[in-house]
Amino acid sequence: IGGTATAHIVVDTKQPEGVKNLGLLKRLEQLEAHIAAYDPPSLDAKLVGNSMSILDVIRETNRALHDGDPAFYRLLDTDRELADLVFMFESAGSDQLRRLTTNDLSKTRMTFRIRWMDATAYEPFARHVEAGIDKYMPEDVSVQPTGTIYSLLSIISTLVFDLIRSFGLAFIVITLMMIAMLRSVRLGLIGMVPNLLPILVIMAVMGAFDVPIDMVNLLIASIAIGIAVDDTIHYLHHFQVHYDANGRVEAAIHHTVKHAGRAMLSTSLILCLGFLVYVSANMYNTQRFGALVALTVVFALLIDMVFAPALLRAIFRDRPATVPTSPREPT
Repeated sequence: IGGTATAHIVVDTKQPEGVKNLGLLKRLEQLEAHIAAYDPPSLDAKLVGNSMSILDVIRETNRALHDGDPAFYRLLDTDRELADLVFMFESAGSDQLRRLTTNDLSKTRMTFRIRWMDATAYEPFARHVEAGIDKYMPEDVSVQPTGTIYSLLSIISTLVFDLIRSFGLAFIVITLMMIAMLRSVRLGLIGMVPNLLPILVIMAVMGAFDVPIDMVNLLIASIAIGIAVDDTIHYLHHFQVHYDANGRVEAAIHHTVKHAGRAMLSTSLILCLGFLVYVSANMYNTQRFGALVALTVVFALLIDMVFAPALLRAIFRDRPATVPTSPREPT
């Protein structure tokens, strides 16, 4: 059928003759050829499978009236011939014509079957369609592109904006909660650095390997900050308790790795194995989701075990040991 996604071009002629205007149909034919010619170099086949519009009705009817001669699979030569052909087809098969036009023939639509891809991959094609509309359609005609691909693009853009807004709010709230829980502004702010780094690293990996952002991958950032925060809270809490008690940075880090490190390693291993189950799924986006989340868990553990101690060493210093004073001898 040419593809499972669709792109519709809804045309409001705003003219009394509607689609019986031969000049308008020729412009529609140019737009149809422009859209069908889209051939992105990243694909091994054409993106646009086939199309269906009032143009097909007119060309097929014209060919049928000339005993199926392929040379007559084209538009007619005059507006009069076009009006007669449309009237004849309307009388014989009005139900089929109504699937493509309104009753007064003032509005029509063109439908293109498109190969199914990730939603963000349709953006260049949407720009190509807009360029064709601007180039071939007259200004007094209203043209509105719609269909599955535009719905997907709209949903993804809305989800990305909502993710940025909710993620920003979550970042502020988590920072304030960590400051309150650790009772230290410095530790709370330090703790957010290893919380954000796994997300930045996994986004860099996705960009390096051209992993598309879809409605499933959008969840990775929210999951990643939850996993990273859990490990960071355990790590900084143990560090704070031991540092407050002894005042030695290296001893506090060693104590933290010895006690909290085991639990962090165990939970990270369990999370990795749990999300790697998705790799056995049949859908590629689900496979990518499981692999990326498992990789994010690994990055979060490594950053907490390697980067966080280096950050603590750079900011904290050993407190000077207190020397007990002996009582003064009487003179």
